[in-house]
Parts: sequence; structure tokens; C-alpha cells
Amino acid sequence: MRHQPLEILGWGSVGIVWGVTKTIAVKRLKTLTKDDEPRNEHLVFDLLDKYPSCPNIVQSFHRTPSAIFLHRMTGGTLDQRLRGLQTRDPVRHLVIQVHTQQPIQLVWRWMAELTDAIAWLEKLGLVHGDLRPPNLLLDFDDHLKVSDFDSTVTTGEACEGLPPPWARVIGDEGAGKRGTFGYHGPRTEQFAIGSIIYTITRGFEPYEDQSLGEDHGPMVVNLLQAKVFPTTDNNEIDAIIRKCWDGTYSSIQDLHSEVMLIDPAISTMMAKPMDADEHINAKQKCIQLVEEGILKEAPHLTDMM
Repeated sequence: MRHQPLEILGWGSVGIVWGVTKTIAVKRLKTLTKDDEPRNEHLVFDLLDKYPSCPNIVQSFHRTPSAIFLHRMTGGTLDQRLRGLQTRDPVRHLVIQVHTQQPIQLVWRWMAELTDAIAWLEKLGLVHGDLRPPNLLLDFDDHLKVSDFDSTVTTGEACEGLPPPWARVIGDEGAGKRGTFGYHGPRTEQFAIGSIIYTITRGFEPYEDQSLGEDHGPMVVNLLQAKVFPTTDNNEIDAIIRKCWDGTYSSIQDLHSEVMLIDPAISTMMAKPMDADEHINAKQKCIQLVEEGILKEAPHLTDMM
């Protein structure tokens, strides 16, 4: 059965995401061989399926060895939203103007939804491991959803790090851990969250509005390691950013609780869980699409070469 032409929504090192229907997307993956390990994201969704769904985590309706069917988010990524409001220097690629800032109530809601999702993973003994604006999706009502669990690991595993400003190399305070990213846990997750909140409130990443020379990336790494963070203001949001960068919170749940205390009304504005019948119907639709050959119409990049 031939379906409507599919739309590429995004791609990365692991696979291509295709829009299949108005509410369903499929992350198409390279076909596994018999010697390959099970896919990490599959294992994470298998675990999540054992618990009530978190409304701030993108739902997976169905999985095959080479595909993950997901709830389609029509608002794009947080990264796309923020970059669409920037003007950049064409040579140095620095942000020289942000045309519109996000409304403060929306900022609070995104903070609450992000920290709720990561606190939920924390309860299951997991860390996301790749918290960045490209992995945060927005639905049609601008609710924020955490996605992409390829790097998700168990709390306490060695951290290989992320590019700045989403991770920080441990400095002198770390003694024997100096020069490493340490271990995955509240410290690593809250640092990324602090940088995400900073990015949301400024419209650009930390130090993305400054020229640090030809070695801009390594310079940012050094500044963050030395705890030379961008200037912040004396307000409640920036106080949380500073605490995240300093690793103040003993858990992400503590961070989420502080976010919720600042404006308790936010809880009434956050996303609600998907209706169980809606989830069942979406799963049945995905199974039907597979039987009709949708995966042949939504190939992995290597299958298109």
C-alpha cells in the first residue's frame, strides 16, 4: 500500500525521523546484524513502558528492530525555535541579535516540564545523558517534551561528556577526578539543565554572543572548568541557573521542587498524560502501518545510498 509522501523531520548519527501521519513519526534506524547489541533507546522505552507515562517525555507507540514509532511533535525542536529568532554574524557565527524573547510564563513552564521529565528518569535510576535543545521537542501547544534516549545510562556510570556548554570538565575541586567529566548523575544533568535555561532566557547558548578567538570551543571548555560562567542577573531564574552550574542540588527532584515553588500555578499549565485509549489506538495504527510496508517508504540513510 502506498502512503502519502513522507516528510523528513530530522536526522542524526543514529537515524532519520520521518513524519508519517499528523500524530505519528518514525525514527528509522540502520538494520541490525546478528552481532549487534540491542539498541539503547529500545531498551529505555521498554523500561518506560512498565510505568505510567510521564507527560513530559515523548511517547513511543511501537518499536521494531529497525524503527521507533513516536508521538509526532509539530512544534519542532527547542533549538529550531531559538535559532529562528536569531541573527548571526555570517563570518564568526556569533549571535548578534535576538529578535524576540520567550514569554516568562512559557519559560517557567518549560523549566517545570524539563525538570519533571529528568526527575522522572532519576526515579528509575537513569540519566538522559544528552540534554541539549535539539533533543527537546515542542508540541502544538508549546509543551516541552524530552526525546532521544540513545545516550541514556544508569546513574553512576562514567560520563564521556558532551560539547560545551552542555557538560563541564571537572576542575580543581574534583581532586582525582580533575580533567574528567566524572560520573553520570544529578551533577551532570543539572549542569546541562542550567545551560538550557540560560539559553532559553537569553536566546543563545552561553558564550555564543562573544568571540573568544579561533579556539572558541576549547576556550569555553576552559572557562567552564574554571567556573567562569557568563554573567547572570539577580532574579529567581538566574539563581536557579547558578545553582545548576555550581552543582548545588543533590537530586533533580530537588531542582524540580524549587522550580515549582516559585510559581505553584505552573502545575496547572503543564502537559497532561496521554489518554490510554489514544495511546492504544496509536499503537494499533503503527502496527498497521508496518504491515502495509511503511518502513520501505521511510528508509534509513544507508538504505538511500
